[in-house]
This record gives sequence, C-alpha cells and structure tokens, in this order.
Amino acid sequence: MGVLGGDMKLSTSSNPLSVNLAACLQVSNGVSKFLVANNGEFVNDCVVNLNYTKLSIQVAPNPFVDAVYITFKSKLDEDNHFKVSVFNNYGQLVKITSIYQNLFLSGFKLPLAELPTGIYFLQINSSKVNEVFKIIKDN
Repeated sequence: MGVLGGDMKLSTSSNPLSVNLAACLQVSNGVSKFLVANNGEFVNDCVVNLNYTKLSIQVAPNPFVDAVYITFKSKLDEDNHFKVSVFNNYGQLVKITSIYQNLFLSGFKLPLAELPTGIYFLQINSSKVNEVFKIIKDN
C-alpha cells in the first residue's frame, strides 16, 4: 500500500490493517481518507471535490535529462499560486516548488538534474487544479 504526497504510517502487525495519514489517499478509482478508530474500524471521513479545472498543460521533454518545461496553454483567472511537487516511484517527495501562473504561461523550466535515472510523478496543484504527470529521467 502506498500514497502519493503524504507521510503514511502503515502497520501490518495489527488486525485489521492500521493506516494513519493526515491527507487523503488516492484509491484505485477515487480519493478517500480513512480514519482509524481505537477499535480497529475504518471511517471514511474525507470529502474531496473532484471538480478540478482541467488545463491544457504541456510537460516536455519526456524522457528528460536535466529539466522539464511546464507550459500552461490557457490561463486560469481564479488561481495565481501553484505548487509543483515531484515524487519518486515510491511516493516519496523529492522536490517541491511554489510557482506563480505567469511563469507557466511563458514556459517554466523545472531543473531536475540532481535526480537519479528513474520514473517520477510530477504533481501540479492549486485550489482549483490537481494534475499528475508521469515523467522519466534518462541519462
């Protein structure tokens, strides 16, 4: 079991399985948050608005060597502040950056040369946007 973008504590020694996480979990076809009651029951206590705005976002090149360029093809009037997070294939956060929308409109260069070769997930989010891209670091 894993999570993208959180510090999940997982205990398999208890029966049933115990999960502790402050944020929501990405479940196979939805988003959910489970709270563990002291008696071992899971309570689904997360209401997530899945009506995020879909932007035309370009992330290139992919695979990349030193950096990826993130470009918004359209402007989102309500949001100006975005967070870009990069996670490794274990779901561990390896880089996080705060960006203003105008930088995305002109093409923002995200330097990633320090990362080892492998598969990563790039998440772009704000109060209205939540997009995840699979990117591959090459030599």
